[in-house]
Amino acid sequence: MEERVAFDVLPSTQAEAIRRLHGGAAPPFTIVAREQSGGRGRLDHRWSSPVGGLYLSRAVAEPRGPSGLLPVGIGSALSRDLEAGFKVRTSVKWPNDLLAIDGAQVLGKLGGILVDRLAPRDGPATLVIGLGLNACPSRSDFPATVVGRVAILSEQVGRPVPPEELEPVALAAVASTVGALSTTEGTRAVWEESRRRLYGVGRPVRVDGRAAGSILGLGEDGALLVEKDGAVSHVRSGEIVVGEGS
Repeated sequence: MEERVAFDVLPSTQAEAIRRLHGGAAPPFTIVAREQSGGRGRLDHRWSSPVGGLYLSRAVAEPRGPSGLLPVGIGSALSRDLEAGFKVRTSVKWPNDLLAIDGAQVLGKLGGILVDRLAPRDGPATLVIGLGLNACPSRSDFPATVVGRVAILSEQVGRPVPPEELEPVALAAVASTVGALSTTEGTRAVWEESRRRLYGVGRPVRVDGRAAGSILGLGEDGALLVEKDGAVSHVRSGEIVVGEGS
């Protein structure tokens, strides 16, 4: 039977999953925590993780498709499934942020995806896919520096949404995206869905603090396509701020 390990508190589900892999554990398995004391986001940013959020990490074998599509693809699958199941509007800010939106207005960050790759010298690589979703935490439990930028699903739908209700939705988004990226047709479908749900197309963007141009779309390898003065660049890493130009 596939392993699922749950904790009340962990420093990080991602770190725990990686520790277990280094100790010889075999994927697939899932680590879940009610609260994280040292949650980690992309570029080693701290991820606030109070009780009431969903925090999990899923260890899986690496699919054949482009790894750059994984975070935006999982985010897009979550966006699609949350829209269908909870009637909320969301969009995906490249490469891994799930935003709650109302028309053109961003209501806040609803969740995020983090992907770590472990590649042994011999044997296939393993991915650890971390997800954090603000299911029903209390706003008062977030730091003052981020509370105004947070979206909470329970506030959007008008009822408590416990993390346990979101866990199968999140795991299904991971499974469907990883599975799709194992085939050419599936990879194309992930790219097309991600392209549709990409936030900020046509808007100016700054990359690592510098004006980069306007968002054009999403490359087939998961890169962010940015146009400036008629030239198109492929952004594969960096801190981006949408809506701010030169």
